[in-house]
Amino acid sequence: MIEDSRLQISAIETTLGRILIHLNRVDAALPYLESAFAYRAKVLPESQWERFKTASILGHAYVRVGRFVRAEELLLDAFERIQLDRGPEHYRTTQALFRILDLYTRWEKKEAWQRYRGRLTESALAHPIIKANRKLWEEVIAED
Repeated sequence: MIEDSRLQISAIETTLGRILIHLNRVDAALPYLESAFAYRAKVLPESQWERFKTASILGHAYVRVGRFVRAEELLLDAFERIQLDRGPEHYRTTQALFRILDLYTRWEKKEAWQRYRGRLTESALAHPIIKANRKLWEEVIAED
């Protein structure tokens, strides 16, 4: 029962972290996301969706505060796992890829950015959820 309650708390922490990121309060989001990820990494199997979804969100927060090395580790692992779990055309995979492109844009790693930009397909960009939120990511997906 306690583990179930703690898992629910980690879901709330993840949601709160996402809201705080959206409000540009990334520093405030980090403790919630780190707590959620630490717990989920401890109790959930490596193949469990909630674990790598949280890793991707935490990695995104680290990008926003300039912790690029840790962000890269989390984002690349989460992307590969999301792609395996959901498929290369799924909107969650595309969102994870956007986070990687954002990392390499802010970190100014053009070759890495180009390598991952090449994995972004037109059919993935055509997904209704991606199209609805595309303006959020235009800067990181635009080619020079």
